[in-house]
Amino acid sequence: MPLYTCPECEYKINKKNPLEPGKKLKCPECENIFAIPGEKAPPKPPPKPNPALVGDDDDGPAMYTVTAEEVNEEAEQIRKEAFDPLKERFEKSKRGPALTLVIQPSNLLLICGILGCIISLAGAFVFVFPLIFKVQDVTKTNTLYTPEGSQKTKYIDISDEKKMKCYWGIAASVVFFAWCSVVVGGASKMHELETYWLAMTGSIMGILGPLVPVGVWLYMEGGSDTGELDMAYIGPAIICFASGLPASIWCVKTLRSEKVLIGFAEEPPE
Repeated sequence: MPLYTCPECEYKINKKNPLEPGKKLKCPECENIFAIPGEKAPPKPPPKPNPALVGDDDDGPAMYTVTAEEVNEEAEQIRKEAFDPLKERFEKSKRGPALTLVIQPSNLLLICGILGCIISLAGAFVFVFPLIFKVQDVTKTNTLYTPEGSQKTKYIDISDEKKMKCYWGIAASVVFFAWCSVVVGGASKMHELETYWLAMTGSIMGILGPLVPVGVWLYMEGGSDTGELDMAYIGPAIICFASGLPASIWCVKTLRSEKVLIGFAEEPPE
């Protein structure tokens, strides 16, 4: 406890807290007023401005400071109540990891299915054309009884055997178009993580790739009446038959993944 002595009567004055030098004190004994001895502490210098925050205005240099924005606790609580349930829902959702796995294989399967539909439509047109349009056979005749350069025109009728082949080709094109349509539907459902059975069915049916009609044509061209096969046609035909195998295997393997199964089992968001 600090003691202060009156310079007039030498009375001891007790104070609970020390007084600042230069502050005046009144003696309770003789009522003399005196100043506390000692030197005042020098005032603290003002903070130096940051050069990065000082700029020149039209009226001279100006100092800019950055102040922290006061946080409104009520607004922060409202924001937390609004967004925390959504954040928690997306963190716990299993559809996100599953979608990252199925996007690429489903896109490849979708391309194969669409390409197969286009090729089947083109094949149907090829087989329908001879049945609708007749081919002209133009031959020149030059005899003693006909003028020089005269032409004789006739239409060629296709045989019954060729007509039957055209009918079978049209039927096969229609069946293959329906087949590829299921592949397209399965790829779309796989892309959206919906209808697992359709996605798996389309993936398995994707084994018959889009180039199967081309492979059938090459196989028929490579055959002969003697039963011998021309490998120049059969090799490319086998490649065409297996054109959808990589996409099919990739999709089936992806659909059997545990993360993808959990993603399909989870209900899609509204």
